[in-house]
Order: sequence, then C-alpha cells, then structure tokens
Amino acid sequence: MYWDLWDGNVLVDPETAEVRAFLEWAVDHHFTFLGYRDYELEALGGEDQLKIVPRSGMGVLREPKLGGVSQSFAELPPQIRALAREPKPLILTKANARATVHRPGYLDHIGVKRFDAAGRVVERRRSFRLVTRPATASP
Repeated sequence: MYWDLWDGNVLVDPETAEVRAFLEWAVDHHFTFLGYRDYELEALGGEDQLKIVPRSGMGVLREPKLGGVSQSFAELPPQIRALAREPKPLILTKANARATVHRPGYLDHIGVKRFDAAGRVVERRRSFRLVTRPATASP
C-alpha cells in the first residue's frame, strides 16, 4: 500500500505503470513519511484553488481547522497554478521547508493527481517525506 496516493485513480496511460512503481518503491522504506493531505482542485471566480478535504491531513500536514484552501497554492503565480491542470499524474519537488524531525533536510514533496473519467484533474494528494539514507545509495 502506498498511503492511498494512487487508489481510485482512473488515469491509464504509458506513465501509469512507472508512477505506480515509483510510489511502491517510495513506501518500501525509501522515504520517511512526515505528512499527507488531500485537496480538491476547483475553480472559483475563474481562479483555480486547492480546497482542503476535511480530516484528510496527517502528520505535519494535519489541519488546525477543518477545510479551507491551500494558502501556499493561492500565493503562486498564475502560470505556476496552471500546472495543476496538466495531465501529468506525478509531481516531485523539494519543498522550501526543512524537516523538524528525523534530520534537518529539505522535505521531498510527492503529489499525485487524480483524474475523472474525462481525464480532467479533480484532486491532488500531497505527501511530504524525507528520502532515507539507504535510498540515496540505491540504484
């Protein structure tokens, strides 16, 4: 199980097998899980926003209040927010925040988009992790 990042996704394309394999590898003791949260991608007044799915947050991404929107997403430039609609299922980035547990490295952001039957992005599952030391040495 890979923290439910892929479950329920209807997207099937050449990248699907590679994304699933990466997620399985990531949870096989190659990343230390620090936080998780689900978001729904919605347009409000012509602007995309990531709406927090209540009670979906865990770890460092647990929400202090129920619901709301991602403020960090809202602060991004429009051309960067537009990438949320691209039909690429996986997002891998380094966060601009350092871990406060385990070791003081920058967090690894793993995002998985969910698609509806028409192939439109409808949700984003976001996870913050740290790559484990043994994983940095594996091929």
